[in-house]
Amino acid sequence: MGGLKEWLSDNLRYILIGLAIVLAGIVIVFAVKLTGGSGKKTSDSETGSQTIETGTETQAQTETEEALTENDLTVLETVQKYYTAMGNKDLDTLSGMTESLSDSDKQKIESSIIQSYNNIAVYSKKGPVDNSYVVFAYYEAKVGDVEELVPSVVCLYLKPDENGGLCVADWKSDQDTNDYIEKVIQNSDVQALIKDVNDKYQEIVSGNDELQKIVQEMDQPETEITIPDAEDSGVKANKVMKAKDVLNVRADSSEDAEIIGMLDKGDKVTRVRVLDNGWAEIKYGETTGYVLNKYLKDVK
Repeated sequence: MGGLKEWLSDNLRYILIGLAIVLAGIVIVFAVKLTGGSGKKTSDSETGSQTIETGTETQAQTETEEALTENDLTVLETVQKYYTAMGNKDLDTLSGMTESLSDSDKQKIESSIIQSYNNIAVYSKKGPVDNSYVVFAYYEAKVGDVEELVPSVVCLYLKPDENGGLCVADWKSDQDTNDYIEKVIQNSDVQALIKDVNDKYQEIVSGNDELQKIVQEMDQPETEITIPDAEDSGVKANKVMKAKDVLNVRADSSEDAEIIGMLDKGDKVTRVRVLDNGWAEIKYGETTGYVLNKYLKDVK
């Protein structure tokens, strides 16, 4: 069941980061958002929506405004090979296709209860370097013994490898690449894709008792981390909450902190505590993240 939780929490990041991606992070599960332009960028609170003031367009911003390309043959071939290896838990093939595959990554793949990745489709845009791609990979996963396939969309970064092919790279390891892809994720056509997949996911889960049980178990507070005394925060600690809107998940409790993922409206997280500055500390995958507490609400 732990492997399934990993899978679900990663995809929730991207089927609206959230997605995410997440990301990087844990391979497997649901959520990711932008608009183009240039000049000085202003953030519309911490809800993930952004506006761009007029000015001289930069190279990166112009490139991210191109339309999604559906099922580019080169990209599709690479992604199909990647997810076939994931489903088969073929670590040798995955090691040759990824920029890096840590022991932790290998353990997560081997313990995953995803049996197969089906009906794969890819939607891509140009990446930040020549012949690279920002890819939104759609698949329908066979999860454990559940017969109904679960739709998901995951953000992948493909860049040229030493042999002239493409490899799956960690886009969060380089700040410029991270910033570029965060902008692509927020393009309106990408957000529309994510919303469409998320709606399909919600429809399937709501009509499947087995999947509902899995999601409900995900909502149960976990006990592996140290939980603060509720009196310290003035609210119930380790509490399941919902996102009121699309939220940036940050590495620290500041609007200047690195964005490590996103939550979509309605995504559920475990709030560990509320800080004095109005931010909430949440469990995000295997790590800690921060969102503005005012954009969280109780799960009824």
